Amino acid sequence: MPKFSAYIDRELKPSQQRRLHDHEGICPECRHAIRSLRKLIRTLPTLRRTKTSAPVGERTARLVTNEIEREQSNAD
Repeated sequence: MPKFSAYIDRELKPSQQRRLHDHEGICPECRHAIRSLRKLIRTLPTLRRTKTSAPVGERTARLVTNEIEREQSNAD
């Protein structure tokens, strides 16, 4: 799992990038983890704290959970 972030950011050596890409195609657990991390990375910049908003951790968890649930319902 530590390589997932580097994989998403394309910071791995080309051979490692290809290996993880191939593995993602056959391993549902890793594919799910990578997709969740990608969504988290996309969601984080949209978070802004206001006086009336929930703490960032709560909002992040809610947004990521909603996105994962949406993906799972689309997969069904």
